[in-house]
Amino acid sequence: MRYTYPLLRPQREKLLDRIPDILLNHKSNAEERLFSLLQHVTLAGHWTAYHSLNLSEHEYKRWGEIDFLIVGPEGALALEVKGGRVRREDGIWTTTNRFDRTSHLTESPFDQAKSAMYALQKRLRDHHPLECIREKRLTWGWGVVFPDSEWSDDTPEHPPEIVADSGDMNPERLKAYLERLLDYWRRKERSQTTATRLDLDEFRKAIRPDIDTYPALSTRVGHANIGMQKLTDEQYDRLSIAEKNERIIISGGAGTGKTYLARTMAEREAAQGRSVLFVAFSPVLAAHLAKQISHRLINVHSICDLNNVDTAADVLLVDEGQDMLNLDAFETLSKSLVGGLEDGRWRWFMDTNNQVGISGAFDPDALDYLRSAGSVTELDLRQNVRNTEEIVQAVSRWTGADIGSSSRAGIGRKPRLIPVLSPTDRITSLSSLIEELLEEGAEAEQIGIVYPREFEFDRNEITDRRLRKRLSPLDVVTAQADLRGKILHGTSADFKGLERPIIICLGFDDPDMLQDPADLYVSTTRGNYGLYMLASESLVTRLVKLGA
Repeated sequence: MRYTYPLLRPQREKLLDRIPDILLNHKSNAEERLFSLLQHVTLAGHWTAYHSLNLSEHEYKRWGEIDFLIVGPEGALALEVKGGRVRREDGIWTTTNRFDRTSHLTESPFDQAKSAMYALQKRLRDHHPLECIREKRLTWGWGVVFPDSEWSDDTPEHPPEIVADSGDMNPERLKAYLERLLDYWRRKERSQTTATRLDLDEFRKAIRPDIDTYPALSTRVGHANIGMQKLTDEQYDRLSIAEKNERIIISGGAGTGKTYLARTMAEREAAQGRSVLFVAFSPVLAAHLAKQISHRLINVHSICDLNNVDTAADVLLVDEGQDMLNLDAFETLSKSLVGGLEDGRWRWFMDTNNQVGISGAFDPDALDYLRSAGSVTELDLRQNVRNTEEIVQAVSRWTGADIGSSSRAGIGRKPRLIPVLSPTDRITSLSSLIEELLEEGAEAEQIGIVYPREFEFDRNEITDRRLRKRLSPLDVVTAQADLRGKILHGTSADFKGLERPIIICLGFDDPDMLQDPADLYVSTTRGNYGLYMLASESLVTRLVKLGA
């Protein structure tokens, strides 16, 4: 007798949520079509469609992926999407695109969907002990979608209930497929349980950071081999608020992810068809961002280069905005934005801790003027996503700045103070420290040397020719270069907005600079994990008293 389960309590049908809600980096037109269709599908209860879920712990793949994961009260369904004309002949799977190019698939789409589902289940069990998983309140299943092909291979191995083809590519047919797929797996598992709304919220928190990911502003400046970064809950919140408001001021200390969030906002604005102007004060930071951002609707410039911009943009993103808080900068920026600062759509990121005066010109009345431009929403960032807790605490004690609470506590080393007696001793200590770091396994491109604006650093003073050749100045050219094997060095002004895993601060000799700690603040907040300070004995003594 065919098993049937009791009817679930009727729930009002709602449109599926989609995460992300904007398709930023799709791999195929087939996925794009399905993503667009899903926004018109309604299901009973609260359902969410997650697109492109990364699986770093796949059983036999180094990096797996679920194209779409559909999750709601009755279950979680992993969908594998295969575009083009899909065929299986003598056990060999092929797909042919619209240009008539045929590719062999290394794995059956059905096996891909199944193995990816099991990989996600395992990761959730191992790393996210969710109650709905432990109590088996979610029914798990998988399916395959062929948006461009008709599918007729109805076999026990490939039951028709788990397949959607080109005939299902409209909202009503797709809705029917998802209901059919869910019914198939619930009957197969003889499931009578459902997940609560709280269960679904916890599930979303556990997996969302592996979906809403964006190319990182690499710690290896100019390095082509970039990784991925994940938005924090705080950044998700700010992103959501910003998308509903025309004019936003976002304040945060060094390391709170302002540049990364600004870049994410720019990508999302462009994905909606808006032209974006991304402006930084520093030509070095602008060059670095221009290298990292390649969207055709996003233009990156330093403010001194805006005279070369002919067309006003739909959206303005300003990074390191504290350097542009003056009326001259406002006038230049207004000309480059549709509607100007008073009526246009803009996002202004800034840090007023101790960075004012490093670059640009600051007019205290300018911030009041900016706040009065139309209806402005002000937000802040409190979570430090760059520096370890050890660096955060040291910077706070040395400069009095609040740079948020670290999300990297316990990962790094305690900052190290190295007293130097003379210019010669400084160079000797620097050479020895670099050699020590390299011997410990650090890569050259993970190290940065930062010094005050007025300090003159001459790499030719380093006697070791091999080490000297590793050093490269930070400028507009090197910010866009492939710097593998190179140690960047530059002033605090050059390094603004940038970072390295290991930072060596050099040339900090005057104890009086604690009265105006702008250079110290910027320099010491560039490092992710390691911070080394080569300073005069008198300054080291002062810093130790403040708490090293």
